[in-house]
Amino acid sequence: MRYLSSALLEAQKQSQVQPAVRLIVRDCQGLDVHLDWSSLYSGSEPEGPNCAIQAADGSLVRARVDPSNGNLYRQRVTDPIQTSQWTSWTYVKSVSDSAQVALAADRADASVFLFFVDPDNWTIKVMESSDYGASFSGEVQVAQEGSGAQVKALAGEVQTDGEPLLFYGVDPAGEGVDSVVKVVKRSEGSWGSPSTWDKGGKYLIQALAVVRERDYEILITRRDDAEGYPWRLWSVVYGDGVDVAAGIWSAINVLEKTDIDLPFQYSYPTIRYLDVYRVAFVGSYTGSGGYERLHLMRTAQGSDFISSYWTEPAPFDLSTSYGAALAYDSPSQYIYLIGANFAQRASVSGAASVDLSSRVVRYRAADRWGEDGAVIELDNSDGALTNIGQGSYAAVRRGALVELSPGYVTSEGPKYRQRPCLWIGDLEFVVGEGTSRLILYCVGGWGLLRSWRASRQYHWTAGSKNVFQIASRILGFVGLDLSTAGEASSELSNFYPSFTIHPGEDGRGALLRLLAKVPDYLYWDLGVAYAKEFSATEGSDYSYGGPGEHIILEGRYGSRAFDFNHLEVFGASDGFGEAVDFSQIGLVGHRLRKVFDYAYDTNNECASRAAADLRYQQVRGKWGQIVIYPNVGQELFDVITITDSRVGLSSALRRVMGIREEYDAEKGVYRQILELGDR
Repeated sequence: MRYLSSALLEAQKQSQVQPAVRLIVRDCQGLDVHLDWSSLYSGSEPEGPNCAIQAADGSLVRARVDPSNGNLYRQRVTDPIQTSQWTSWTYVKSVSDSAQVALAADRADASVFLFFVDPDNWTIKVMESSDYGASFSGEVQVAQEGSGAQVKALAGEVQTDGEPLLFYGVDPAGEGVDSVVKVVKRSEGSWGSPSTWDKGGKYLIQALAVVRERDYEILITRRDDAEGYPWRLWSVVYGDGVDVAAGIWSAINVLEKTDIDLPFQYSYPTIRYLDVYRVAFVGSYTGSGGYERLHLMRTAQGSDFISSYWTEPAPFDLSTSYGAALAYDSPSQYIYLIGANFAQRASVSGAASVDLSSRVVRYRAADRWGEDGAVIELDNSDGALTNIGQGSYAAVRRGALVELSPGYVTSEGPKYRQRPCLWIGDLEFVVGEGTSRLILYCVGGWGLLRSWRASRQYHWTAGSKNVFQIASRILGFVGLDLSTAGEASSELSNFYPSFTIHPGEDGRGALLRLLAKVPDYLYWDLGVAYAKEFSATEGSDYSYGGPGEHIILEGRYGSRAFDFNHLEVFGASDGFGEAVDFSQIGLVGHRLRKVFDYAYDTNNECASRAAADLRYQQVRGKWGQIVIYPNVGQELFDVITITDSRVGLSSALRRVMGIREEYDAEKGVYRQILELGDR
């Protein structure tokens, strides 16, 4: 049960109550601020390898290569709204016409580093600025590969001691079949010897991107060694002692991949960390009628980089062959998207919001296992809401975040407790004689998952990821997070099944199918999911019906036969387990259900599944509902105590299996219906 203040607890237990409802709409996508991009510059410079970084003084430093002649140019923008600053370039020198260029900036002083590859394609050099990129010193050699090698990918950062380091991808033989990533560091002003990662040779490493937030978080675009050489977008961490030990490479995660027979390519990634990790990359369909455009993605709220819980890549309305750099202006809270001949920015200082509390006429909300949502009716008698999506009501749009908070007028004034997050799915204006209303049809976390459909197959082999990690990945597709807190089963983190999400399958269906393998059920608090196992010994969170307790207005209490009272589970390699309720067999006869799931390898795993499924039948064996003034702290799957002398119930333990809530200011209705099961 959610925490409530003493004043709110006291108010909701009274026989006469005064409702209070707060409704805030925020301009968010999922839980993330909706990025409203605006163009700062669109020019005619030739597309080519490019990069950008924010220096410590807030200025933006850019570099680009003209691929027709290998000329390298640089630029410094101190006032991004001055178009003239985006057009003035300084020629640097002739460099490789196909390799990446990279910029890195010290966050604490004026140092900026510009990395590039010489025209020979195997000599890497750097220029350093000590005045935030206004000027640069002469070039210094960083590393040199052997004759005939091809260095195409560069990504630079600055270490915690202010010294730069560089990651680069090199094909030693120049034939694309044994490319590796190397890292080279500067210490006390001198560059050391490059060290090679421990992943072996790969086919064609095309581009790199890096950011130092916890460790060195790296993105790689490359082609796979498999038949057809399909493209991949990888993530990997080079340790700096936070999530990964210093100097150690983490395992590689595949963020995106193409099918062998699909002419799709990933290239030129960029990454920055703000409140979450944000990524842009070029996604190209190279078949007939194809395209090259930017795609944006981010980590889910609450997720770190190494866990790799990312949203679905979203196409961005900008065509480019060489990508763009993400840069972040911390003082002004702007994120920039900067290419060779364009620049855009969006504010991340906070989502626009509007308080619609005074307009709420009525609402109906519901939370059940696998289902949630609300319908909210707003007064538009003054016609102001006809301007939704603009001005004061700019936040009110499809997809916006809705914070619905029921409460009461208490001895300390109005007090509220927010329900699980909602998002606007549909909007409808309804007019009649003397009335004008705007209706918001909202979905919850389950509805958000239902809206996501897999664009490709996702597969986890047995032993690779546990159920918690796979569930977090599914939730991450829509930007949501699964908490490690709560009352989860041990199976959630200890069972590593084989699992596949099929192309076209929606997120809700995939998550329900996954969670059927463990004893856990998800509920939501705000925008975070929590897992809970139905323990037969769980204590009560709240009491209804007794002296001084929350008043029961109406009640229904019943029992029902199990759908099945004997469950047999068959796994791989002759794995078998069963669960039987002989008392139920004695009452209604034998009701057998057989489950075949080859994700289970052992008898214990099969028996655990059988016990969990039969346990759910036991919880459903007692059913009913109570009608109450809303307990605004009640959560799905809480255990509660019910006393109702009218049917002889005294301190009976029940589990909340569903919550329905109704408010109608015109009819004076304010009630909650708790759907009950056995503890």
